[in-house]
Amino acid sequence: MFTVYVLFSKKFNKIYIGMTSNMEQRFFSHNELSTKGWTKNFRPWIIVHQELFDSKALALLREKQLKSAQQEILSGKKLFANKRRAHIRRLADGGSNPPFATKALEFFAGAFYL
Repeated sequence: MFTVYVLFSKKFNKIYIGMTSNMEQRFFSHNELSTKGWTKNFRPWIIVHQELFDSKALALLREKQLKSAQQEILSGKKLFANKRRAHIRRLADGGSNPPFATKALEFFAGAFYL
């Protein structure tokens, strides 16, 4: 099983999209283990979206779609991206909706469906 995932750094207002065959280990690596790489500079991370795939090829395709959509949003629609990040930050702050709530996943995923 392969997981395509989206991480959000509330502290730095950053989004990271990746793919792995071991989500638990990879998430721990992003937050604790790695001593090099982009994500170590923007800790802590929370998981805001995950999709499971049976094949690596399909997971890589979906990761590429999400990254392409993110680039399109950031280059041509910064206002939308900022609103999306603000919404995720509000959900991550707690209240009645924990960061992994269905509403957060639906909102975030909806921003990337092509």
